[in-house]
Amino acid sequence: MSGPGDGLKRRLQPEGRTSDVLTWLERRLEDPFVNVEHLPRYLAARREDGSVYLYGRLLTRVEADEIATQLPTLLGAGPAGLEAAVLSGDPTVASRALESANDDALTVMLHNPSAPVRASAMGQLEARAKPADDARLAELLTALERELAAVLEVSTPSDRRKLERLVRQGLTAKRRGSVRLQAIRCLLRLAPDARGEFSATPLAERLAAVDALAGNASLMDFLVDADEAVVAKAREGLASLPVQDVVANALAAMKDGSPTQRLASVAAVEPFLVSQWRALLEPLVSLTKSSRGTLRVAAASALGRLAQARRLSRKHLERAVDTLAAVPEERTTVSALRALMSGSATADPLRAIELQLDAGGTDESWAVYGDALLAAGDVCGELVATATDARKFKAVLKRHKATLFGALDELLGEDLPHLLAQLTWRHGLIEGAVVHGVGDVSLEEVLDALLGTPVARFLSKLELGLSDPMGHDNDFAAAIERLGDSGGAHLLRSLLLGSFDDEEAQMSWAPWGDVSALWAACPGLVDLRLRGAGGPLGDIHATSLESLTVETGGLSRLTLTAIAAAKLPALRHLEVWFGDEGYGGECGAADAERLLARKDPHLRSLGLRNAEFTHELIPLLAAWKPLRHLEVLDLSLGVLSDDDVDVLLAKRAAFAHLSRLDLRGNVLERRIKEIRKALPNAMLENQRETDGERYAAVGE
Repeated sequence: MSGPGDGLKRRLQPEGRTSDVLTWLERRLEDPFVNVEHLPRYLAARREDGSVYLYGRLLTRVEADEIATQLPTLLGAGPAGLEAAVLSGDPTVASRALESANDDALTVMLHNPSAPVRASAMGQLEARAKPADDARLAELLTALERELAAVLEVSTPSDRRKLERLVRQGLTAKRRGSVRLQAIRCLLRLAPDARGEFSATPLAERLAAVDALAGNASLMDFLVDADEAVVAKAREGLASLPVQDVVANALAAMKDGSPTQRLASVAAVEPFLVSQWRALLEPLVSLTKSSRGTLRVAAASALGRLAQARRLSRKHLERAVDTLAAVPEERTTVSALRALMSGSATADPLRAIELQLDAGGTDESWAVYGDALLAAGDVCGELVATATDARKFKAVLKRHKATLFGALDELLGEDLPHLLAQLTWRHGLIEGAVVHGVGDVSLEEVLDALLGTPVARFLSKLELGLSDPMGHDNDFAAAIERLGDSGGAHLLRSLLLGSFDDEEAQMSWAPWGDVSALWAACPGLVDLRLRGAGGPLGDIHATSLESLTVETGGLSRLTLTAIAAAKLPALRHLEVWFGDEGYGGECGAADAERLLARKDPHLRSLGLRNAEFTHELIPLLAAWKPLRHLEVLDLSLGVLSDDDVDVLLAKRAAFAHLSRLDLRGNVLERRIKEIRKALPNAMLENQRETDGERYAAVGE
């Protein structure tokens, strides 16, 4: 292929003479710092505009036209010269250049940024393809295949349709041999959806189709091929793809694909039944229920293997068993799973112990579990066995780091030690974790990887940082979905949504998003703390929740309404931060009365904190009958001042029985001693100075 330098040796005018403007341009092009790559497009655009500046020289229209028509020869026969010819505006120059260009130059032009250049090259290729015999067409398609990756980056739908028509000329009935295989490879890279056309073609063509789909999740369609060579090649190609891409395409096929595609999707996810079980459990259940014949059996078989291989919760196991019971081919699997859930000695003893430990366990039962893990060859058994010896425990963690934290290690790299420092351990397994996003790795990705580690199978305490690094678009909905899909979600007892400090984000600028799915996702929660600027809570129904804290710099009336209507039969501690009107606070003393109207027979601790109306709460609380059942009343961070002390002292009998009356962080000054004498149970430290104004302690 010729380059720009070849054209410099030619003289373009009669008798070997060049015009002044061409001599000038030749000299400029000899400059090693001049890049001619964009010269044809630039010149064409400036000629159209009418003001032609080229390398600092203002050209007349005649000079510009002369350069345009002679530039193809000056730049040579390669892609730059061909582009210049097409953009010259001279049909004769363009036609002559296109006809003399080789296949390689034409196919390079197919990914030129200029649409007219692409269209001209396409037209020339089509003209060459129509009369070509098999050998000539194969040559042309080979040149095209070399450039297809670049072509696909810039091609429009119209470009692709034209290319597809050209390529399909190699698939007509008269074509034979290598040209057909070359056409298949090109076609499927242009239009992967055409793969179904080759499901029943000869073996060589099916193998060519698999080759063409390298790097494309559509390979899974060939997993149900009758020939083992095709299946093996397809699996090899899928193995090089990101797991999430394969699973995402398989899930789409399970939902909307043909029966054959659904069957192929079940085969595609077979290697990922354990690692991707959260995404696959419900689709397999649905597919088992809605399908028939071979597809139903295949889906049920995959579901059964998932249930047996993955340490699912009892809830998920019961779901799997109910579904599999309707598939006669899975009787053996159903019997094994039912025996497992009943604790039968004939079932997997390891899983039977785990199901018992779901509800807690003695030190002795944990020791038995550790022995069972060791017997099963599970490295977590070493952690359980060395849990009381810090030195040995750390040595086991270090020795089995890849097995225990492989996904996390791959995800976080050098940031893994920071996450490990935020873990707490019990009986050798993770009991609690504080999870944050790290750099480009999102909170949800870190959480998902953590939940998938074998050492987190009994995670019961969790704190989540921000899903958005800046806080403004923070939303825990996706994290809650991850928790709901987790097999251990039913074990989660304590959850903090909003574990961040003022340097990361201001509380009133970081919402918690829509958390309405939380109550179904984590039914075992005992302690929940929500911290941030608010968000939908949905219909709160949490039968196990004993402690609810809603911490905000500005409480909305919608949030208070949800709390007031919440069904929390086990509630013992309720804490609400009302915040500042300037930061979204909408609630006053009348709204607080709606909380006091709740029926919580087990309530022993109440916090009405960070309020701009603390002084108005004193008489309301003194007259509130359930107050006598409280042990702790927290009115801290409010606006109680010396002017309110007379009312407090007049009502002191109502508060005398409390083990703690928390008045810290209010605005009291001179009358603290009086309160201490009348109410020894009062906590009065850290009073604020507000220059006589009443405002809550925490707004931002």
